[in-house]
Amino acid sequence: MGFGTFAWQTFVAPKACYTVSAAPEGGVVAVAGADKAIRLWDPRQRDTAAAAAVLSSHTNWVNSVAWVPDHAFHLWSASHDCSVKLWDIRGTVPLHSLACHTDKVLGVAPHAGRSVASGGADNVLHINQLDAGAL
Repeated sequence: MGFGTFAWQTFVAPKACYTVSAAPEGGVVAVAGADKAIRLWDPRQRDTAAAAAVLSSHTNWVNSVAWVPDHAFHLWSASHDCSVKLWDIRGTVPLHSLACHTDKVLGVAPHAGRSVASGGADNVLHINQLDAGAL
């Protein structure tokens, strides 16, 4: 069974990519890794070699990114700097920064409603609930 013809596009990050997540509506792709930044790539743009935006508040490698369901501009990130951050990709400063781990945060995922789940090298899974006005 064939899949038809593919049109390839390539984005080259400055350092190793550890995580990739496509926005729910299928537009922007978040790419992050060893360079401590989250790069937003929009493959619909003509210049597919350049990042549409760079989010850089983490102080160590970014291991995981995940889009918030029902919020097209909100993105979670997890890092070796022991933090979890919530971003609005229309800006460059995180909306929230959670220091809930004592070691590297290795994964992050949106959880029911305004919650986020994160796990790390400290052997702990946290579920954090944001305040009602946070999203």
